[in-house]
Amino acid sequence: MSDVAAAIRDGQHIAPAREGAYPLRAGNRVRPLVDGDAAFRRICEAIEAAKRSVWVTVAYLERDVPMPDGRGSFFDVLDRAAARGLDVRVIFWREPHLSELEPGSTHFAGTAEERDWLRKRDGRWLARWDRHPNTYCHHQKSWIVDAGGPDEVSFVGGINLVRPSLLASAGHGPVKGGQDHPAFVEARRDPRAASFFEKLAALGDHASFTLAAICGSRGNGHYDEVYVHAKIMLVDDAWTLIGSTNIAERSFHRDTELNASFWHAETTRSLRVELFQEHLGRDTTGLDARAALRLFHEIARANDDRRAFWKQLEGLAYAVDPVEYGA
Repeated sequence: MSDVAAAIRDGQHIAPAREGAYPLRAGNRVRPLVDGDAAFRRICEAIEAAKRSVWVTVAYLERDVPMPDGRGSFFDVLDRAAARGLDVRVIFWREPHLSELEPGSTHFAGTAEERDWLRKRDGRWLARWDRHPNTYCHHQKSWIVDAGGPDEVSFVGGINLVRPSLLASAGHGPVKGGQDHPAFVEARRDPRAASFFEKLAALGDHASFTLAAICGSRGNGHYDEVYVHAKIMLVDDAWTLIGSTNIAERSFHRDTELNASFWHAETTRSLRVELFQEHLGRDTTGLDARAALRLFHEIARANDDRRAFWKQLEGLAYAVDPVEYGA
């Protein structure tokens, strides 16, 4: 194996952040979890096996969202943990003007009614609502189980505790209005964002660039758009970033976020294979990263053509014109 191939295999060419709240740590076992059903099942299993503590930060939470396999709600899971004598603590995001900023939001924001409801449950765990200055968001999502012990485990990602997040991959829920995120639609009308969309459009000039969305085919030319909420990056089948940070100025400089990155070729490659199996309906185990991405590009472009003629798609992914996105 060449030195270059070995470096890519080990991710040695990808430097860690120059500074950050947490140092680089070796010797961790990492397991990516795809989709909310699998992720929250594993989180619940870890809580049920916990011996000392469960500490959670929550960005968006619906009060009655069901956890997998009949475990009840988020609150039921924590009540049972606290009843076993565990140290259970939760930090919720609180925004007093949420109803004005996000009309119709069902987030458990710590209103007087919600705090009274929580008291009546007589739960034995600690809750705190933290407000971010200037109407920004405490956006991180994390679970830390048995912190500081030999069996400690943590979970970090971009999944909110809302009903659409708990669907298994085969049951991805449709969204109304297509893939264009409302923030991009609004930004398209803002002259200050013009340079961003010019740069996005320019990426479309590169043959190796693909902007894609995913949807399911219901037949007879009907498609269910799937809202992609994940925030991940995979580089060279060697390095992975997973977390809550959106590619947005407020995520970089305003909202509080939490990401985890790891250097491990086997795990990164396995994640890529799992995602492409879901999005393309193809097994890319025998392909390297470049070949797999070329296949993604080809299928996504072909699916875009199929959509124009109301045909059944191969997998879920279809190409999106970066010139038109959000327009």
